[in-house]
Amino acid sequence: MKLKSFLTLCLLTLVGVSVFAQNQLAINQKPNFYLASHIRKTFGLTASIPNYGVAMIVNTANKEFGVTLIDENTKQLWQVQMEGHPLSISNYKGNVLAIYAADKTFFGGVKNEYSAKILEPKSGKVIKEQKIYEGSPDYNEDPEFYFSGENGRFTLISRETNLKKGLKVHLNPFTNPYSSIKEKLEATRNYAILSFDENLQSSKIITPKFYQDQAFKHFLTESGNIVFAHYDAVNNQIQFDLYDHTQDKPTAQATLKINDAKRLNEVSTLVKYSSQNNGYYTALFYETSNKAKKLVIGKINFSTGKIETKEEVIDKDQFNAWSKGYMPVNKKLDDFKLSNYYYLNLAGLEIVNNKIAVEFTSSFVEMSRSIINYTSQSSLIKFFDENLAFQFQTIFPRFLYGMSDDLADLSFITNGSVATIIGNTKNGQASYIPVYMKVDLNNGSILSFDKFSNKGIDDMFYIRTKNIRKFNNDKALLTYTERFGGLKSKYDTILQVIETK
Repeated sequence: MKLKSFLTLCLLTLVGVSVFAQNQLAINQKPNFYLASHIRKTFGLTASIPNYGVAMIVNTANKEFGVTLIDENTKQLWQVQMEGHPLSISNYKGNVLAIYAADKTFFGGVKNEYSAKILEPKSGKVIKEQKIYEGSPDYNEDPEFYFSGENGRFTLISRETNLKKGLKVHLNPFTNPYSSIKEKLEATRNYAILSFDENLQSSKIITPKFYQDQAFKHFLTESGNIVFAHYDAVNNQIQFDLYDHTQDKPTAQATLKINDAKRLNEVSTLVKYSSQNNGYYTALFYETSNKAKKLVIGKINFSTGKIETKEEVIDKDQFNAWSKGYMPVNKKLDDFKLSNYYYLNLAGLEIVNNKIAVEFTSSFVEMSRSIINYTSQSSLIKFFDENLAFQFQTIFPRFLYGMSDDLADLSFITNGSVATIIGNTKNGQASYIPVYMKVDLNNGSILSFDKFSNKGIDDMFYIRTKNIRKFNNDKALLTYTERFGGLKSKYDTILQVIETK
């Protein structure tokens, strides 16, 4: 996009800008739990439980973890302490489903034995407890879950890594990109895929097809099906395999030729499913052989094996035009920074109502002997319709650095044709401001960009944006976590309920 057209776009999106604070309806500054280090991402996971509130995985004083239920006034209705390592939480036919791994072995690590507890939401009473999976006794596994709604059905994909069990192995140490065990954790020995019915009974274990000498990634999609992307460097293509959990072979395949990637196995790839049109979408971002950045957005047609695509090369001139042409939305809050073309990367792919949203940002990681620091600049978000026609783009202005790799995550909440984008931005050297941007999905107009009403919330806390959950009405629960750093093992939490209108 040329500078002139980008400036025109900025002016159009600023039409009707209003600045108002998102109402804070309730706050709990001292809930009876804390969240552990950000390395253990499952602490703080949430699930909406209709007619009762939001269930959350938390730390407890006496056991390894707990489950609590929070109402729309941030009051904790109950807390149940459990043993083991939490993996996931969900609504299960109106009840609370907590899934966890067995206790640590003598030599460290976590047993690949996963169990489920169903809790009655009124009191937290255990209704049912059952072992649902037993995996490799020798190698660490990486589990992932998809829950299909109120009917109780869910899918488990447990990836067996190449890391043998041993001393001091956390459940999810791969979250540290500079860990000495990262390579073994990313290598895959096997997969186990199970689909569970409303009675916690599973289908047979399915093993996906592997292709010799090919890198691959998997995506557990919102359809409940799994898509594997295989990077075939010999034929310069990516093959997408679709599995529906009923047989060991793919139920469908589609292939995309990539002829200009500098290194095919380094193509950033994301896959999402849209329930509105039963479609699968992919976004790919990579460096070309002539060192330019390129976006490919595709609609995968598994029935024909073809992928409809739109491509856009983002060169340095265009990147600089975005940066120079940016016009502040809210001068009091804007901390716009989008200045490093080299570190520009694909940050997210979301289905926002009937729009396909692709997020880019410049981000990088710095490491010393004692700390890892994550830096993220502003996000550029491009919106496409379901047929891949470009609609509009917007910039979420922010600048962040800290020891928490989830600081830069964005969350989307929709209400009719308005999308609220929620994130964090820096305030000084070591504090944060929670901010939101309202965008009209019909035309891309920015309706507001402001901070949340955060009275009573210390600026050392940030929103864990991926854990935002809505209640039955126009209210949502935000979870704030104290900034990670130093030698602390316990990090305080603040709960806030806001309007989502």
